[in-house]
Amino acid sequence: MQRKDPVPDCLIMVRPTDFGFNAETFVDNVFQKASKDTNEEILKKAQKEFDDYVSLLREKGVKVIVLDKALIPELREVNMPDDVFPNWFSTEPNGLLITYKMMTQLRENEKQLLKYLRRALYEEGYQVSGELNIGSDYDPPEYCLEGTGAMVFDRKNKVIFSGRSKRSHPKYFEKACEILGYKGIMYETEMSNGEPLYHSDLYFCLGQEFAVICLEAIKKPGRERVKDQLTKMGKEIIELSLEQVEKHFCGNILEIQSQVDGKKYIIMSKNALKGFNEDQLSRISKYGEILAVSIDTIEEVGGGSAKCMLTECLLPQREDFKSDGISVNSPSKS
Repeated sequence: MQRKDPVPDCLIMVRPTDFGFNAETFVDNVFQKASKDTNEEILKKAQKEFDDYVSLLREKGVKVIVLDKALIPELREVNMPDDVFPNWFSTEPNGLLITYKMMTQLRENEKQLLKYLRRALYEEGYQVSGELNIGSDYDPPEYCLEGTGAMVFDRKNKVIFSGRSKRSHPKYFEKACEILGYKGIMYETEMSNGEPLYHSDLYFCLGQEFAVICLEAIKKPGRERVKDQLTKMGKEIIELSLEQVEKHFCGNILEIQSQVDGKKYIIMSKNALKGFNEDQLSRISKYGEILAVSIDTIEEVGGGSAKCMLTECLLPQREDFKSDGISVNSPSKS
């Protein structure tokens, strides 16, 4: 049975095992910064931030499926410095599991977790009715579409937004929208340095009734197209400044809900929380209690924030499944 409520109450996260500065992605991710800490210190801090994040979500009744490469001996030698950002796949309420071609080989390496993801979803009672892969290894290297980072989904209205960048090729975006049955809206973006923002979810969050977005980052005429579409869908538009995006990751937030009581939350980093003004926080709080997590190391070294670390599990549940709780680690439960 297809899910009717597109607000996620189950999230998929990947515990960092190789986390560190990724020189391959630094070419267009200006949010990454080199740290004075050793690699071991960086990893230890990132793992602590990750574990605390998972604990907070579970405390609030949100189910979290954790993939942990450290528990998979055959992947021990496969380097995945950005595995904490699992935007190489997405799920749909009709049971589809979609994977996407990533820009760099180190990001492509993360797709070797796919069979363990399938197993975890099955064991937790989620029904995958089919799989799709967007992209081909035989296409030119500049052809890629980095999943839930490159695209912002409105599953209720069947619309996908995407800012064109090295991580979002128009051909792949058009094909993904066609296959999945969504209206696609692509546009150009510009940061203060004149370059496009590498991922759309850095400046754009779509809730069921609201949109937190930096319209300033979207170049004309795309800006008006996006604003008109959001208005047509009945969203309250909460605007961000480019400074809030570039300094605080204020657009990288997500609406989620508890499996226990259905309570809605808006998850963000503590850095983002500091970047919002009082009026913005008041308007956002109408749609859910704000949850702020401390992920300074992951933000600084990885160049991504709270929403980047989450992939929504929107799959329907298997009819024969009986749950024994809301906490799970995979490939082995703890």
